[in-house]
Order: sequence, then C-alpha cells, then structure tokens
Amino acid sequence: MSLILLAIVLWIITYYTVRYIRELMVIKDAYGKAVLITGCDSGFGNGLAKQCMTYGMTVFASCTTEQGKEDLISDCKHMKGTLHAFLMDVTSDEHVQRIQQMIEDTVGVAGLHAIVNNAGIAGEFVWDEWQSTESYRRLFEVDTLGVIRVTHTFRNMLKKSRGRIVNVSSSFSVCAPAQIGPYAVAKYGVEAFSDTIRREYAMHGITVCIVEPGFLRTPMNKVENGLRNIERAWERQPDKVKEEFGEKFFEFTRETTQARYGFGSDPQLVVDSYFHALTAKYPRTRYRPGIDALLYYVPSAHMPTLLQDWWFQMHPAYKVMSPKECREQVLN
Repeated sequence: MSLILLAIVLWIITYYTVRYIRELMVIKDAYGKAVLITGCDSGFGNGLAKQCMTYGMTVFASCTTEQGKEDLISDCKHMKGTLHAFLMDVTSDEHVQRIQQMIEDTVGVAGLHAIVNNAGIAGEFVWDEWQSTESYRRLFEVDTLGVIRVTHTFRNMLKKSRGRIVNVSSSFSVCAPAQIGPYAVAKYGVEAFSDTIRREYAMHGITVCIVEPGFLRTPMNKVENGLRNIERAWERQPDKVKEEFGEKFFEFTRETTQARYGFGSDPQLVVDSYFHALTAKYPRTRYRPGIDALLYYVPSAHMPTLLQDWWFQMHPAYKVMSPKECREQVLN
C-alpha cells in the first residue's frame, strides 16, 4: 500500500512539474504579434491591452465609449507597442464586419494572431421572479451572441494565421447559484460555444481557450453597484409582487448581495490568464483565476446535485429563504 501511495505522489509531482515547465515556454515572436481585444474601456480588457502594449504587441482595442477609448490611448502613449483603439458594438453585424475589414487592411500579410472576446455586461443579480425576458435577452445578445459574432467575423483571418481565440465565461458557467440567472445563462452559452469550436476549429490549427473567473475586485463588482441594482429591480416590481415577497425578503436580498460582494480576488489574475493564453507555446484549455473559482465553484460542479444544492444553501451569498421564513426570522 505504501508503494502505491508513493507512486501516486511521485506521479502527481512529476505531472505538475512538467506542466509548470511547459507553461513557461513562449511562442516564437510572441511579442510582435497582433491581437484584437474587445471591451477595453476598463477592467480585464483594459488591463490586458496595457500589458500587451508593454511587451510591444500590436493591439486592436475595441471600446464602447469615446471616453474609454481616449483614456486608453492616453494611458498607452508612451508604451512600446502599437495601439489601434476604436469603438465597436459587438451586437451589430455591420459594425463588427467594418472593423474586421479595417484590421485586415492594417495587418496585411502579418495577419492576426488572436482575438480575446472579453466584452460583456453583468446585468442585475436578483431573483428570477424579479427578472424579465428582456433581462435574459439583453445579456445573451452581448455576452453570448457578441462572442459568436466576433468569432465568426474574424474566423477566416485566424484560419490563415492558425491563431487563437480566448473567450471569457465565468465560474457561474460551471455551476449556477441563485440570483445569477441571466448572467449564468449567457455564460453557459459561451462555455458551450467554446467547447464546440475548440473541437471543430482544431482542423484549421486554431487554438481555443476559455477563462472562467471567480468573483474579482473590479470597478463593476462593488457592493454599492450590487445594492443599487437590487433596489432598481425591486422598484420595478408591481405592487402585488412587493406584497407577495415583502420588505423582510427585500432586506434578506440586500444581505445576500452584501455577502456576495464582500470578497474577491485580484483582477490581475484574469489579465495574466489572458496573456498566457495569447503568448504561451502550450496554453491551457481552461483558466480558472480566483480563489473561489478553484476552491468553491470547481469542486461544486463535480458534486451530486443534492450535495451541490446544500453547498450553495450554506453560502451566505447564495442561500435561499422563502418570504414566509424571512418574515418569521429576525435577520442578523
């Protein structure tokens, strides 16, 4: 028995040592390549654009606001890379196609090495009964169809370069807790699309990577934003819904929201995952940046459903109580 345990330990050590060494290898001319990054106004996309610029890459950075574009240009003006910042609406076929033609004309025979489908919105993290079909449609249009639209539009360029596609989904795409409905649905779609094209596009030499972040400390993930969203959602509800759920349930929802935003990992972990996927000779199929991604969501995804439901019910951010239970219980 001791020999078996020793063999297992040695195998694990060998596996992770070899993986670590392989992941240090960088592709040839990695820092001279051209990449497209969507959603560069702030957050992960903004951080990645700057990191790529620092290493001398050619960055095509799509933004959604003029201010975001101008700020990025200003921040990168002394970096050694080449920046092309522009506005692009990932929900518009015409807009994305026009940008594709511009990028193709710019890179010429050098080609496009990769696209990073980072652009997305989070929507409101509230109960499904407080959501509308429009809530789901809006997130699906940006977070899912936006990824598909950009990928399809730039696919031929990546076939020529045998390049890479890096898509961001979420830890919620492997296991969806309460109050995350529209966002989880949209990210599950990204996950399924990425798995499909990874297997299909391998015939063209295209590599597809998925980044599944946990909860991170970003400007978007601030408790005041979360509380403002649930207050907006609550105010939209008709009187009969407010009467059914009651103020105690609304206060309970506020408490779960505060618990959700009470922790978070460094967003640089996502930027580093993106950058590794772009430059490593042997990129990972999946990156899971964030302590909660590794220690909470990934394990929960492999649990039996009954245990998984209990696991989430024990989490202060995702527990579920009925309006009646809220009325009968004094909230701490």
